[in-house]
Amino acid sequence: GVSEVIGDRSFHRRADVVGDLAASFSRGLRSAGMAAVAKHFPGHGAVFADSHLKLPVDRREYSDLLDDMQPYERLISNSLIAGVMTAHIVFKELDDLPASFSSFWIQRELRSRLGFNGAVFCDDLSMKATRDYGRMARRAGRALEAGCDMVLVCNDRPGAEQAVDALNDYSNPLSLVRMARLHGTQHPLRETLMASDEWRAASTDLGRFLEPPELKLDA
Repeated sequence: GVSEVIGDRSFHRRADVVGDLAASFSRGLRSAGMAAVAKHFPGHGAVFADSHLKLPVDRREYSDLLDDMQPYERLISNSLIAGVMTAHIVFKELDDLPASFSSFWIQRELRSRLGFNGAVFCDDLSMKATRDYGRMARRAGRALEAGCDMVLVCNDRPGAEQAVDALNDYSNPLSLVRMARLHGTQHPLRETLMASDEWRAASTDLGRFLEPPELKLDA
C-alpha cells in the first residue's frame, strides 16, 4: 500500500501473501500458547495520512476494500484469531464515522458478513485521528456503542481516568466472554519449545533466510 506508517509493519502489499503469512504467524503463536489479534480492520494500507497525527480518509469503493479484508476473512474462517483491532479511518463511500466508531464496519461487516465472534479492540483513543469526536469518555462510549469489546487509551492518563470514571457502571456479558477467550490455553516451558522438532526446523529455516546471499563466480 501507500501508507508509510503501516508499510514497514505489514507482511506484504498483496492480500494473498498477507493471508499466508498471517495464518502461519497465528498458528505459531497458538503453538506457544498465545492468542493472535489482527489489525487494523478493515485495512490501513491505502491512505497516506498517519492516524497518530490526523484522521485519514479512504475514498475507495466497497469492491476495492474487499481485497483488504481477504486476510481477515481467511483468518476468521480458519479460527486463527481471537481478536481484531479496528482502524481510525473514515471510509467515505460507506460511512462518515471512523471504523472504530462504526457499527457498519464492526457489526455488519466484521460480525455479520465475516462471522467473527471474537474480541474487538478499538485502536488507541489518544491518537489525534479521534480528537474531533468528543472528550475521551465520549470517544470510549462511541467505540463501545459501535460494538467494540475493549477500548484502548494508551498515552493520556487523565483521559484514561476520565473514561474509566464515565464507564464505571458499564458491563457487557458478551464482551466478558470474548475477552476470556484471549487467555492462553497452554504454558509450555521455553526449554520444551526449544527442544521440539518444530522449533528446530523453524530456527534452521530462519537462519537460512537471514544468511547473506552468496554470489559465486567462475574463475
